[in-house]
Order: sequence, then structure tokens, then C-alpha cells
Amino acid sequence: MFADVRLKWDVSLSNDIASRSVSVAVDGQEPTVSIVTADVAELVLKVDANSSVIFSTEVTDKEGKKVSSESFAFTIGDLVDPLPDTNLGFDIIGTHEGFTFN
Repeated sequence: MFADVRLKWDVSLSNDIASRSVSVAVDGQEPTVSIVTADVAELVLKVDANSSVIFSTEVTDKEGKKVSSESFAFTIGDLVDPLPDTNLGFDIIGTHEGFTFN
């Protein structure tokens, strides 16, 4: 059994990004690197049940400077049991002076 998995990220806010590469390793194998255009924000691949995946991105600006994202790792379950909620996270949507809500 396998799953179609979408790897996704928020693209860099820098306006001078020339290219992006995505490095993906499945079950500890040698990473596969895909070169994509600067505006791409997802990559879809097939992953076997009970596999582990780790991926990261690297962006290059127009001057050739590179910066890598943090790595993200996850394990695909057996694809028989219910799947958990995913993509938990937060965004700071504003800052304010004053007190906090506890």
C-alpha cells in the first residue's frame, strides 16, 4: 500500500529568489534533489506505507547566495488505521503593546 503525499512549504518572502531545490530522503536512502522554480510551494510523491520521509528546501538568490530551510521529518503509518490530523502550527498575525491574555 502507498500514499500520495504533498510536501509543502511557505515560499521565502525575499523578492530576489532565483531558484529553489527540494531534498527528499525516504527510509534513510540517499536524498533525491529536485530543482524547481522559485514560486513552487509543494511537491507530490508516492510513499510506501510505514516509510519515513525527511525533506528540506534550499533557495538561491540572484547573486548566488544560498540558504537552507530546517528539515521536516514524518513517518507514514500503515495506511489502514485512521490518519491523524496534520499540519499543526501557528502564525503571528499581529503584535501589540500592553497586557497578555492568560
